[in-house]
Parts: sequence; structure tokens; C-alpha cells
Amino acid sequence: MTFKPHDLVIVDRGSFSHLSEIISHPIEPDTIMIRMVPDDPSTMVEFPVNRLKKCTTKYKYVHYATVSGQGQFPVDMLRYDFASPVNFKICHDESGRNEIIKTDDSDCLIIARCTELKSTKWTNARWSSFMWTIKPLKTLKLER
Repeated sequence: MTFKPHDLVIVDRGSFSHLSEIISHPIEPDTIMIRMVPDDPSTMVEFPVNRLKKCTTKYKYVHYATVSGQGQFPVDMLRYDFASPVNFKICHDESGRNEIIKTDDSDCLIIARCTELKSTKWTNARWSSFMWTIKPLKTLKLER
């Protein structure tokens, strides 16, 4: 599959998927630079091409929210909300538990998702069932 800069793609992260933006031509035959959150330069990473799929939906907005809670981070909520970590990475420790690694100095964890609508409904009750809370932060229009 051929990708070009600014294509929107679905990224397969294993336990969850989300929308991302291509920002380069392939650097090697197997990798390409993407923004994990479209139009957000702080989320740039190199990613395997074989874990990307073309996106046909016309997404128009990026919604940001902060999440906080007790216990292990509910990775399944990223899948459920079709969201991406913005200022943290999720790794697994030796026991297989999810470990959060912050990528900035802020006090909160930020996630983002893209939608076709200007307003979005985060799944507050579902986050609460994991003893975590989610608070909308901001909504930005994608520059397309």
C-alpha cells in the first residue's frame, strides 16, 4: 500500500487502534513517520508501514481530554474511545502490567481522538468503571 504525507491512516497498536497522520514518505521500506494525533507535532513517531491502513472517513476535529485514576491504566478504554495517548507511552513491566511512561513534564495524562463532529461524547461512565476519570480539554479543527 502506498502512503503520502498528510494521508490519514488507522494505526494498529495491538490492543487498540486510532487515527493518525502520515508526515513523510517511507524512510525505509518498512517504516514511515507519522503523527499519532493528526496536526499535533508533539506526537511524531516512526512506525511500521505494515501496521497502517488507509482511512476513508472524513475526520474534521481532534478532541483532547485528560485522564486520571487509580490502579492500572485501562488500555482497553483507548480502544473503546478510538483514542491515542498524547503525552505518554504504554509499556509492559516484567509482570505484564501496563506501565505509563510520560513524555513531558505536565501533571496530567492527555489522550486525543478524531471525529467527524465538532462535539464529542467521551465515555465517562465506562472510564469510571475502571476507577478513572476523563475530562474534556479542548477541540481543534483539523487543517485539511
